Amino acid sequence: MRLETQLPDDLMEALSDGVILCNFVNRVHPKTVTTIYTSRDGASLSSVKAHKNIDSFLGGCKKLGVPPKKVCSRADISEHREPLKLCQTVESLVGLIDKETEI
Repeated sequence: MRLETQLPDDLMEALSDGVILCNFVNRVHPKTVTTIYTSRDGASLSSVKAHKNIDSFLGGCKKLGVPPKKVCSRADISEHREPLKLCQTVESLVGLIDKETEI
């Protein structure tokens, strides 16, 4: 299973705008997240757009069948509150993937 993305050393910071997470959901099931806000020229994404991305990621997880108790909160991602809860969410999402699927 490959994400085809190089992850930086500060993983929580890299995930905090939701872009990588939305792309991951779409690798699990294409077109689950229809709009992903990105920045131009490496500038930081506005908090409003980052929150929309995170909400899309969380909504995609729920839509694909991640149990509600396993879905972290927006603050767990954007404010780095509970990294382990985010890990549980991603782990649950990965558990939904067919073993034959290449992401």
